[in-house]
Amino acid sequence: MRLLRNIASRAAVGFALVWAITAIVVIAVAALARDASNVLERTLVLYADDLMHASQAQMAAERMVAVGRGYLLTREPDHLSRAKAAEEELDVALQALARGNMQPAELGLLREAQLSAKEYQRLLDKAFEWAPTAEDRQGLANALRERLLPAREDLGIKLGNLVAHKQRLQVAARQRAAAMATRSVRVTIGFGALALVLSGLLAGLFTKRLVETSEKERASTLSATRALGARDELLGIVAHDLRSPLAAIALRASSLGRSGLDEAAARSARAIESICSRMESLIESLLDATSIEAGRLSVAPGRFRLETIVKSLIETFGPAASEKSIRLKDAVTPPDLSVWADRERLFQVLSNLIANALKFTPERGVVSISARKVNGGVRFEVSDTGSGIARENVSKVFERFWKSDARSARGTGLGLYVAKGIVEAHGGRIWVVSTPGIGSSFQFDLPGPPARDERSQLLASAPPLPPLAAEASLARNLHAHH
Repeated sequence: MRLLRNIASRAAVGFALVWAITAIVVIAVAALARDASNVLERTLVLYADDLMHASQAQMAAERMVAVGRGYLLTREPDHLSRAKAAEEELDVALQALARGNMQPAELGLLREAQLSAKEYQRLLDKAFEWAPTAEDRQGLANALRERLLPAREDLGIKLGNLVAHKQRLQVAARQRAAAMATRSVRVTIGFGALALVLSGLLAGLFTKRLVETSEKERASTLSATRALGARDELLGIVAHDLRSPLAAIALRASSLGRSGLDEAAARSARAIESICSRMESLIESLLDATSIEAGRLSVAPGRFRLETIVKSLIETFGPAASEKSIRLKDAVTPPDLSVWADRERLFQVLSNLIANALKFTPERGVVSISARKVNGGVRFEVSDTGSGIARENVSKVFERFWKSDARSARGTGLGLYVAKGIVEAHGGRIWVVSTPGIGSSFQFDLPGPPARDERSQLLASAPPLPPLAAEASLARNLHAHH
């Protein structure tokens, strides 16, 4: 049933995507049609403006002719100023018609009108400058008839041609706009229908492939689950079955070491004990990792003073630090700070972090262990002056089986994974801050006790707990697994 619901939900998402694609196609086509319509609308407005300017030029020319003729006959200054104003209006109207994207035919008509207007203005201005006597009135009339009237007729023809051309352009633009609107509607409907057909085909194919993929995924999940279950079961069996012979070997080696044999035999016995201790730590890490993976890692928290566990860590790792001339520093603030945690598990986490720090810190370096009270809980920090972690690896350090040097045969890559699982089992979180070449700082927070367990705080005044029997061997061998 859950698989069917999963398939149905994915199919719904697929159909939604198909319909979204259809809608996008239709909207895109409609948007393109709208843009084209807007372009045509702007063209129509432009042609309307051109037609208006052409008409204004035509009227200015007529007014210039009439007023200029009146001045020539009467010589009144008012007529002269009005004629000059009409000339300027004609020039402005013709200049407004000039654009950079004009068609060659349209540009030719405009230039002809401009040349004709300039010629008529030149002749008219020349006539204005002529001051004939009364006897020359007939000469003036002849000049008007022979020169100005032909120029005026030519200007009227040129402006009339320009106006007629602008009117034809406007009509053609209106027809194109109507045709484009009809074509846009047809194209939108066609694309919408095509998109719906393709959507149906795609939906059918998607549903078929989805069912096939779900079946394969279900089979793969079942297979992987069985494989993981078998692996974890085998790992648990092997780890448990190895404990008894390891304990027997370690006990026998310890007896041989105390039996008073020669020095060579005693060294061999101690070496066997060390190997057994390493194997025991490895088994514990494997079992912890299996428990974390299965969600079965349990912790038994209680309240105790951190001073006891920090002192035990310093005593445990002091000899290893001295061998490399590394200085171990500790700081607990305040000195009587207590923590609510599983003491043995907390020792395991800190031991792992300190062992890693010692491993990657060069001689005469510094490894610091600190704890302070933060937001009702405790923040721990283990920092070093070692080689640091590459930026691309910072997010991988807590992954299962990850190692900083994949070519190294030492360690299993489980230490930090187990540490993370233990911290999270306490309800806390762990992270790392590292700068290559400068060092690393592993930090984790553990929350305070639940409200119902506040009575456990009375344990803080109890005598310090003795170190666990397994702490020394755990600390000596943790570095072999990282």
